[in-house]
Amino acid sequence: MYFRTIFTLAVTVMMMTGCATAPQLSRSEWHQVTTRHYDGVTKNQALDAARSVLEKSDHDFVFTYPDDQLSASREWWRYVILSTQKGADNWTVKAYESNGGVDVKVSIGRQEGATMPTITSQGDFVSTDSMVLGKPVTNPQVYAFFFKRLDSELDHTTPWLSCDDFDIDNKDAGYLCGVTSN
Repeated sequence: MYFRTIFTLAVTVMMMTGCATAPQLSRSEWHQVTTRHYDGVTKNQALDAARSVLEKSDHDFVFTYPDDQLSASREWWRYVILSTQKGADNWTVKAYESNGGVDVKVSIGRQEGATMPTITSQGDFVSTDSMVLGKPVTNPQVYAFFFKRLDSELDHTTPWLSCDDFDIDNKDAGYLCGVTSN
């Protein structure tokens, strides 16, 4: 009886821990995470360097250039036993002239889903798709890693950080580190 109570309590605690969410950042904290100022840099230099960071991270990005910003999108697939995961990462990099330099603001979103086999009531297999609408990337480490690489592209004295050099959770490393990444 004692063992069952302890076991049930332990399982409940583990399940509740898995449901915990990261604390929300305030508006000023979010601004600090997603924005950097670069002295002596133009908007075009900043946007070109941002494109270079993303291209070096993965050659599959597609770029567009609406009004003083860079939009980059990359579709991805992961094959898992009997199913696939798929999605798209969407980056927006904006550059604003400010105090003899430029402010660079980054936002990242991810849309993802899965395709898996399902058995119908007649015993046939069909493919079932699910899709989660885009959600913002909120891990500050992803943005810090991007800005470390942007620093490298802009000043050429900061060394380029490889994916192995930067400590980032596996689930969030895929934004800049993947099978085809440097």
